[in-house]
Amino acid sequence: MDPKLYKAAMTGDLHFLESLNEDDNSNFLCQVTPKKNTVLHVAAEFNQSEFVQAVTLWCPLLFHEANSNGDTPLHVAARVGYSEIVHIFISQAQTLHVDVESGQVERHKELLRKVNEDKETALHCATRNGHYLSVKLLIEADPEFSNFIQRCSGATALPCRCQRFL
Repeated sequence: MDPKLYKAAMTGDLHFLESLNEDDNSNFLCQVTPKKNTVLHVAAEFNQSEFVQAVTLWCPLLFHEANSNGDTPLHVAARVGYSEIVHIFISQAQTLHVDVESGQVERHKELLRKVNEDKETALHCATRNGHYLSVKLLIEADPEFSNFIQRCSGATALPCRCQRFL
């Protein structure tokens, strides 16, 4: 990834995004780090919600990309507890389900249910780290979610301590 792009994502530099040529910005924004983190992974990790919002408008499918650990940007936001960014990713995913016949109606659930290399969903990440608002947002986005996910070990993502916050 271009160091200037990485720094812009880390600091939330919207002026940098605005300076990009519209024809080239989607290709430029698709660069990855050596660990395959996209610009959205980086911005989510550093809580740059306005930057995340701008990038998802230009490259809406970028938030489905997984890094070398299998984490999507949603996994990262859920793990670090940035519920505003979790909300942005959920909202963007829900706007993508356009065509019923093409099977895209449930595509947002695909993002919510995607597992990383550790067989964890974003809900697991949020729960394990005690980010209850993110847990609530993820469950509200897919009410069947808590019934759907079970780790290979059989442990559910929602321990009793989280149930009281829902």
